[in-house]
Amino acid sequence: MLKALGFLLGLASLPLVLFPKSIDEGANECGIFCDLKKIFEASPPPTLEEISGWHTGRCYDKVAPNTPIGGLLVFEWEEVSDNGPLFGKVNELRLIGLRSPAHESENWFDELDDDKVAAVDRSIDTYLHKFKPAEIREGSLVSLSEDDQSFDNTLVRKSGPYYITLYQGKAANEENGIHTFVACYHFKQVRPLEDLSDED
Repeated sequence: MLKALGFLLGLASLPLVLFPKSIDEGANECGIFCDLKKIFEASPPPTLEEISGWHTGRCYDKVAPNTPIGGLLVFEWEEVSDNGPLFGKVNELRLIGLRSPAHESENWFDELDDDKVAAVDRSIDTYLHKFKPAEIREGSLVSLSEDDQSFDNTLVRKSGPYYITLYQGKAANEENGIHTFVACYHFKQVRPLEDLSDED
């Protein structure tokens, strides 16, 4: 929601990275990966009023379309300006998707302890501002890379209680065309959203 940009420092045994943005485009698309793409196409975008916190889920890539990977969809609101009591605050929504550490199970994000929360917080500090504020566009909640040449896109829609997320990018050996390389569904909120609107 992307080529790995690096590993966290200080918790080397629990590296969290973004999803890869490029996989061999010759890989077969099938299985749960394709099922999630179909659900995505039939679903509306989430409303900003229902956006909430961190959500654990399962992700599937194009190479291994039936093999689950732990995924965490992170929504964060940031205050842009405070216009006082008459006009209020202006907040921007940003989002990123993280994958579970290598060699950890797909349910790694399902229960968060203090160490895992700290790892996610460090990932937010590292990655969040590499993406533009999220906005509703062409039927999806969309987050684009700040680098206009990278074509790293994260698209989110809502199907019943599930957030359905596609991670897109350019194929490694193609000059044109955007492809979906990872598809996810997120089913459980593991941390509530900070409500900036209630702050003084």
